[in-house]
Amino acid sequence: MTARFTLRDFLVYFSSGSFFVLLMDVVYFDLILKIVSDFFKNYEFLDGFATLLGIILVPLVYILGHILHGVGFLSLKVYKEFHEFLNKNRLRRFRLIEWMRIILHFFMYRVKVVNAVIKEINENGTWNNVEHFWEDCARLQIKDDFDSANYWYALNDLFKSIYTASLIASILSFYNDKWILGSILSGLMFLSQYRAVQFGDSFVKTVRRLANVSS
Repeated sequence: MTARFTLRDFLVYFSSGSFFVLLMDVVYFDLILKIVSDFFKNYEFLDGFATLLGIILVPLVYILGHILHGVGFLSLKVYKEFHEFLNKNRLRRFRLIEWMRIILHFFMYRVKVVNAVIKEINENGTWNNVEHFWEDCARLQIKDDFDSANYWYALNDLFKSIYTASLIASILSFYNDKWILGSILSGLMFLSQYRAVQFGDSFVKTVRRLANVSS
């Protein structure tokens, strides 16, 4: 169990944090280069501790990966609140507001596993609700039959974070008038979103198959 946890931590949180640092370095290359250069110029004695500084950066990058996932989770909460508000006040009948909801759904909700679960429920009626799906996941974990599904779950998490990082980096690129870089990062954003959706669908379908076999 510990080995699996460590592997997931590296694959999802540390890798996504490292990827975000890389993108920020690409977007703000000149600025970061100047900051690092000035830092070591002002604190020359730290040159001999470069390895130690690198070791210290590892947990910081890991924490950054968690923050990145927190941003993704926050976007899920914001969309759900917005969606419930529209339904409660019957505002979706207005075309402009519905188009706004569709755009937010595309950027904030489409990559989430819960979206794949709801899609499966609507198309096949596999579960009564989303909570029923997670109960099946818990049962599979208790029976130690969750590994094959967890593989797709980890990949979905990884590409969700790559999507979030690419989205932030592309917005910052356009804001800084780096249109070519922004376009490239936007392409990466859409590609990572597409893969995250695929992996989310694979996760849900694998849970369905495993739950059917074990029941």
